[in-house]
Amino acid sequence: LSLSAYILCIFQDAKIHIFRDMMKIFFAGWLFIRIFAKNKKDMIKKTLVFLVGLITAAGVSAQVYNYADTTPSGHVLYYNIANGEAEVTFKSYNYPNYGSLIDSTLIIPDSIVYDNVTYPVTAIGYQAFAYAEMQHVVIPNTVRTIGMWAFGPCQYLTEVVIPNSVTEIGQGAFGGCHNIVSVTLPDSITAIASQTFDADTSLVSIVIPPLAHRPRMWPVHAR
Repeated sequence: LSLSAYILCIFQDAKIHIFRDMMKIFFAGWLFIRIFAKNKKDMIKKTLVFLVGLITAAGVSAQVYNYADTTPSGHVLYYNIANGEAEVTFKSYNYPNYGSLIDSTLIIPDSIVYDNVTYPVTAIGYQAFAYAEMQHVVIPNTVRTIGMWAFGPCQYLTEVVIPNSVTEIGQGAFGGCHNIVSVTLPDSITAIASQTFDADTSLVSIVIPPLAHRPRMWPVHAR
């Protein structure tokens, strides 16, 4: 994956906006301190105190999930719950992937129960399974979106079943999955971003639905 594409995805995806927001807060705070500081020494002191507070806040914000649960395949997954739906995510910005914690077959559940309320799993979020070592993944037919770099790169992944509920697949979602040989996209797909299968060197077959079902498709890159 190119550095420029990675930087682009960082600034496009909502979850990673934390870095940009922290920079905005820093410059706004520093400007405020510069205006109201009594002298240079006072400005340095106030800036250091402000930085400590900002770094502490960033550490707290690093956790991106609000619920964890065990899947039918015995793996612990992390979720964001909002608006009555659940999105699969990773643990935190300090630990951005599952790695060897997931091997063999991953079965993503179609719903989770939190505080006695059932939430359908409707999305697989940004970099949710990046670098995970599973070979197969089963996505439930409740999932509508697969986020940017959600499975990229999962170099051991050989098979993925995309259900007929999925309508959008994000940039680089399966990029760098060197062992995927063939992919069949369901008729429900309406949008596929660029680099979805980028650098999938073993990929020899992609079955794409008729044009009528994909009004917002972008080029699919596979090399």
